[in-house]
Amino acid sequence: MKKTKRKKNDYPWDTERYPYRQTAPYPQFTWKEHVFNDEFVKLVVYFLVGIFLSIGQVKCFNKMVTSDWDPIGKREIVYTASFFTCLGGIVGWFEIN
Repeated sequence: MKKTKRKKNDYPWDTERYPYRQTAPYPQFTWKEHVFNDEFVKLVVYFLVGIFLSIGQVKCFNKMVTSDWDPIGKREIVYTASFFTCLGGIVGWFEIN
C-alpha cells in the first residue's frame, strides 16, 4: 500500500474541505501560544511578588523581635510600625541602625 503525502490543509478539522465539522477535535497550539500567554506571565509575576513580600514580612518581624528594646529608638519604631501596617514586606529587606 502506497502512502500518500498530506497536503498543507488536509486535516479533518479543515472547515473548507469538511464544512460539517466546525471545531477542531483538539486545538493545535504551539508551545509559545499555550504556555507563554499573558495570563500565565501575570500569574508567575504575582506569585513571585507575593513570595518576595512574604519573606520581607517575616524578616521584618524577626528584626522587630530581636531589636534591643532597652533604649527605644528609630529601628524599633520603624520595624514595629511597618510590621503592623503590612509595609514590612518592603521594609524587612532594609537594614536600619
